Amino acid sequence: MKYSLSFLLQQNICMQLGGISKEVARIFQGQEIPVRWIDPKNYNISLHRYQKLSFLHKVFLRMKLKNLSTTTTTAISLHRIKMGDSKRMRGLIYFSIDEGGEYLRNLKSELGKDLKIKETSVFVPNIVIGRVSKDLTKQEYSNILKDFESLQESINGVQFPIKTIELIEIL
Repeated sequence: MKYSLSFLLQQNICMQLGGISKEVARIFQGQEIPVRWIDPKNYNISLHRYQKLSFLHKVFLRMKLKNLSTTTTTAISLHRIKMGDSKRMRGLIYFSIDEGGEYLRNLKSELGKDLKIKETSVFVPNIVIGRVSKDLTKQEYSNILKDFESLQESINGVQFPIKTIELIEIL
């Protein structure tokens, strides 16, 4: 079983982002590119992922999270719809985060120290909405990025609060 330390999004935000995701899906359907889409009700901002956790480790993490959880709410705003091109993020379709991104990077670093988590390379705060199921040609990739530009207006201005980090099970 896989797990993630994540901020879950409010239902109304998931529905709003799900509407934008449907527009993104049309872009890929029009070019007949297969994508594994994430159900909008499962959208989250993930800080750390675990491949396996023992029962004791899960209990330890939940106790630490209770001690770490803050009463402050942080505002997040979306920046762009993007598709990963680096080896680590290849094929990911995601919303990048603008406002609140620095807070998330700092929080990830603090959590890494407190929970003794080995740090990964660069952390890009995002909300993943899908993953392309095939290798794209340069032309396909370029066409998709051009089509993403038409969706930017619907993404700009999307803001929402995040508050509590949770340990969630990834299906």
